[in-house]
Amino acid sequence: SRRSRSPSVQELDEAALEAQRQQKAFEEKLIEEEVNRRYDAEVQRSLEQRMASNEFQEMVRAKVEEERKRLEEIMLKEVEDKKREIL
Repeated sequence: SRRSRSPSVQELDEAALEAQRQQKAFEEKLIEEEVNRRYDAEVQRSLEQRMASNEFQEMVRAKVEEERKRLEEIMLKEVEDKKREIL
């Protein structure tokens, strides 16, 4: 029967280095995921804070009012054009 050979010191060192590399890669991945999670949370918090501000609310109201007036003018022009066509 054959005896299985024991790993050499060099093979053990290489295996330990590979395990360290894998551990480091895993830790770097976890750190990157945590940084991304914190960044996303901060962006969300900042956006919600800005959207809740009176300044932002007023800007949205002004834009909506401008667009409403623009669409109303277009509609009135279309109505006038149709009246002319009919008459």
